Amino acid sequence: MATLDARLRFAIQHRRVIQFNYQDALRIAEPHDYGISRDRLRLLAFQLRGHSKGPLPGWRMFDVDRMEQLVVLDDTFLGSRERAGQSHKQWDVLFCRVE
Repeated sequence: MATLDARLRFAIQHRRVIQFNYQDALRIAEPHDYGISRDRLRLLAFQLRGHSKGPLPGWRMFDVDRMEQLVVLDDTFLGSRERAGQSHKQWDVLFCRVE
């Protein structure tokens, strides 16, 4: 089985939706940015469905170390949800980003 790192990179490069457990709850999301921020391995994703404390769909930042049972789904997404004038989050190290 591929590592979590390899699955995240594959999902971002191929614009594939992911499903995972986070804080004991199911999440389904489009992975967009993956890297290190504030000395933590993190994923910026557009969460589509599943448990959330805020309204969905919406942007969420996940600590990768807390993600469990990640599955890359067959569902795809179009790519960046960037809007004109929108600035990207600043990363200490960015491994990959949806184009």
